[in-house]
Amino acid sequence: MATLAPVVMSIALWAVTQSPYALMFAALGPGVALASRLDARRASRKLMSAERRRFDRELRATVVELESAHAAERAHRAEAAPSAAELVSGLSRVRWGGATQPRLRLGTYSGRSEVTLDGAAEGQVGVDEATATQLRQLQSAALVVRDSPLVVEVGTGVGITGPPVLTAACARALVVQLLACSSPATHRVEGGGNWLNLTPHAREAADEASVSVHSPVGSVTIVVASERAAIPPAIGMIVELDASEALLGTQRFTPELLSIAHAHAWVVAAAEVAVRNGLRRATLALPTVVTVGDLMPQISPTTDAGGLSCPIGRDETGFAHVDLVRDGPHAIVGGTTGSGKSELLVTWLLSMAA
Repeated sequence: MATLAPVVMSIALWAVTQSPYALMFAALGPGVALASRLDARRASRKLMSAERRRFDRELRATVVELESAHAAERAHRAEAAPSAAELVSGLSRVRWGGATQPRLRLGTYSGRSEVTLDGAAEGQVGVDEATATQLRQLQSAALVVRDSPLVVEVGTGVGITGPPVLTAACARALVVQLLACSSPATHRVEGGGNWLNLTPHAREAADEASVSVHSPVGSVTIVVASERAAIPPAIGMIVELDASEALLGTQRFTPELLSIAHAHAWVVAAAEVAVRNGLRRATLALPTVVTVGDLMPQISPTTDAGGLSCPIGRDETGFAHVDLVRDGPHAIVGGTTGSGKSELLVTWLLSMAA
């Protein structure tokens, strides 16, 4: 109507005046309409550009906020069960838990997040496909929390199957976690082999393939085996390991692993804490075998040029140390034939060299 009005008026003016110049006003309406449309398109482009910049800023801010929410979610789950690596790194802060139903961190996984994101991309008026794709990607990112601790209540125990090196490292990580939440005053450990002899929970060494932690309210057992059929039926939770990842039911995850050196370090620190707290029993069972590999994690280059203290075995309080400089400078090793004199000398020399 705004375009046609000047045309009608110019025709009416021409009919009255009969002046051909009156018809020139007929071009005014289309000209103004065209200019208005061009101006509107220019303003629309400027508005769209500004809105796109605003959308990109808010999208980046939402991504940051989403990552922060996921980090808080991971931290909340991690509080339920510290990892074996965290326990080893906090050796000076060993604290005994008292959970009747222990929770263990099996590893990390990518699973469904508790964070929700409102506002669906579909069905919104005026949303172009590129923007809708970005919103869908944002919603997909919100649904999954990555590298989140996989924390479970172990019940009667955990069975671990797979390659021996991996199953042993996984078992050590779980056993250290289990001991950290089990007070030596109320819990005792059976099995696990020689590396657990120094723990204040230890009662007797047994098969390395099984570790049992007993408490007044029940027992938890960690069992390792090469195949699933070898796991006792009473063990309700089975973790299957391969070279790259682990499987718990249908959930894939990256398992917790702990080296023998770190496991030794935590056990020794736990024993020292137990002694200070009066929780360690008077006599520990001596291991049947002590290897050089058991001693090496305890050796560090001395900063005392006047001494040469190093471990040569184990005693009832931990590792037995001798110092050839302060206790010597000469030594005699006595014993019957075949009792291990030469082995002890070789061990001592290796320990001093290390």
